[in-house]
Amino acid sequence: MNNGGYGFSYLQRDAGTRASSMGGAYTAIVNEPTGLFYNPAGVAFLPDQSTITTSVNNLGLGRSHATLAWGESISETVGIGFGINSFNSGAFQGTDIRGNSTQELQDWQYSFNLALAYMKDNVSIGISAKYLKQNLFGSDINSQGIALDIGTRFDLFEMVSIGMSVQNLASVKINREFDERSGVLETIPWSVRAGLAMEFGLNEKYISRRSPETGKLEQIYMPPTEYILISLDAVQYQFDANPQFQLGIEALPDERIALRAGFTIMGFDDDDYQFLPMTNWGAGVSFRPSFEFLPFGLFLDYTVAREYVINSGISHNIGFMLEF
Repeated sequence: MNNGGYGFSYLQRDAGTRASSMGGAYTAIVNEPTGLFYNPAGVAFLPDQSTITTSVNNLGLGRSHATLAWGESISETVGIGFGINSFNSGAFQGTDIRGNSTQELQDWQYSFNLALAYMKDNVSIGISAKYLKQNLFGSDINSQGIALDIGTRFDLFEMVSIGMSVQNLASVKINREFDERSGVLETIPWSVRAGLAMEFGLNEKYISRRSPETGKLEQIYMPPTEYILISLDAVQYQFDANPQFQLGIEALPDERIALRAGFTIMGFDDDDYQFLPMTNWGAGVSFRPSFEFLPFGLFLDYTVAREYVINSGISHNIGFMLEF
């Protein structure tokens, strides 16, 4: 990826444990609130109950990447979601132009996302408005701005989903406190995503039920609780010469556990565009323990993923999801 040196580049990191474990191939899935960070159109497909997801990714060297998202359908055609996406650099030593040590600094960046989507006949369109903020603690430098994501998603044949989105249509203002004249505008690199997802049910079935209105037998489709999900994304970043292609797989051999993996099929390793660059990959597991005394459904997630700047080359991401 050739977007180094631009503000808010953390927005191009995979957000959430599920998406990270699937290598970021998430544009067409988006059936839980974290999906609004990839395609806001997905919130129209959420159930009519509140769902909350959160994750914390330990990136090493004191850095962390955290997300919090909520969403639900508020009618048969409208869904809404809210998310917070944040990055913290940890403390580091500042220097002046001569290389002399100055004060200790810490960079904290975050975005507040509000997503709204409308769906009709299994086709949805959505928009997400973002408020972006950055504080370089220990200095008088900060920045803020507003960004937009737009997207669409539709289903085919009850097993294929297609999603597309354009992200980070925005610019931010970088300024110094008490001196508004020093403010400069900086563009955030945009990205375009297109995704395809296919679900293969392992225990789907139809049940017969007699209609209370007509008295005739009806076949009712029961969605599978055990399945294999395969997703493929193409992502074009503004300053990359070629798109990246990402593959993700999720398998539920039992409704209480999910196994996931994902990686970049075609992408950049430094400036070389190549097959299987192994610069972005992830793997994870999700558990759904059965606690009858809890008033909500609970999912526990753990993911390992590729991380560039630490010796181990691996980051650890934990998260959970609540369904009320």
